[in-house]
Amino acid sequence: MKIAAIPGLLVAGILMLVSCKQTQPDWSSAIVFTPPGPDTVVADGYDSVRVTAHINPNSDPDKRAITFTTDYGTFTSGTASITINADQNGNAATLVKSAVVGIATVRATVETTYIASKTVDFIAPPPSKVFTVNPVAASTPADGVTTVMISAVVNKNLLITTQSVVFTADGGTFGNGTATVTLTADSTGRVAAYLKNTVVGPVHVLLTNNGVTQVVTVNFVTPNPATIFTLNPVSGTAPADGVSTIMISAVVNANLLIRPQTVAFAADGGTFGNGTENVTVSADPNGNVAAYLKSTVAAPVHVALTSNNVTQNVTVTFVQALPDTILLSAAPTLTAGYANTLPISITLARPTGTVSAGLALSYNAMDSSGNTIGVFSNGTLSSATGTASVSFTTGNSPYMGTIYITVSLTQNTKIHTTIPIVVN
Repeated sequence: MKIAAIPGLLVAGILMLVSCKQTQPDWSSAIVFTPPGPDTVVADGYDSVRVTAHINPNSDPDKRAITFTTDYGTFTSGTASITINADQNGNAATLVKSAVVGIATVRATVETTYIASKTVDFIAPPPSKVFTVNPVAASTPADGVTTVMISAVVNKNLLITTQSVVFTADGGTFGNGTATVTLTADSTGRVAAYLKNTVVGPVHVLLTNNGVTQVVTVNFVTPNPATIFTLNPVSGTAPADGVSTIMISAVVNANLLIRPQTVAFAADGGTFGNGTENVTVSADPNGNVAAYLKSTVAAPVHVALTSNNVTQNVTVTFVQALPDTILLSAAPTLTAGYANTLPISITLARPTGTVSAGLALSYNAMDSSGNTIGVFSNGTLSSATGTASVSFTTGNSPYMGTIYITVSLTQNTKIHTTIPIVVN
């Protein structure tokens, strides 16, 4: 064999081998992500991030299918896996999104062998991306009836089946009678809760939706009593005879969202129709309400009226119940002289009820000529039952004959009575 005769062929063969070795692909970089990551996107189930895998643009047609997988979220297919053919530039792209916070590993595979991976950090969305809280009223009366609306608008693009908000207050109650309520947004994303309170001061309400919490402060203020009910003027006084009454009345705001509308009356003296110092009365359809107080003690009485946690006060006055009749009872005759006394029983009477205790009486005795005679002693004030007594003696007077004894009410002498007594 004469090898030296073909030196050019040998060189060409060596060059061919070299050329063939250089055209083999570098399989260590058969597929890559561009950019390599990591990426960050809000985990709201709506916002997405684009992921692009790159292969050799000259790859054979049957080697251009790239499969993307993720362990968080979904691709545009709505699943955690999608296969896309690379374009003429060797690129295949898709979008990935998640409603769950976490770090996803996204993988791109070609030919089931060559895999590239990158991370996507799904972060918690800002509160405004989940829902917005509407402004609340500057202040609300702490009357236990008036409510303040706390409302929000949920992002309807969030990929959740039921969009609800949990309301939690550190004071007051919602419509369900507790400090916590969960409500579902309507078709427009709107949701609202109504809070009432009986305590003056700020209340903090937490609104929570999809792991996001926002806080709103509601200010409950001292209610204006006139917005709840108005007191009517009290007319005059009443005698403290245990029967005569004073009407105490008010008008409840019929627009208040509470039924029935009642007023509680509490007095520090006297009694209402139920025989006690306290009574609760329901208003009529026009909001009118009244209670009637009586007393046996001549004195001012303070009455507190309370409705819907608002209290107003009024003072009524009971005056002494005077008699219109004085009855006297005594023996018809009396022996003259200091040693002999005439006991006189006195009864004070009025058409209604009883006469007030402690009334003072005045006494007078005259002979047939109109001259004053005798001495009165041991006179008493009127009792709780309207009785009194006094004793009389002619003293050292020598008069014999009929005398006239008169007993009158000291504070009103027009109220009196006279009886004749024969002195012998």
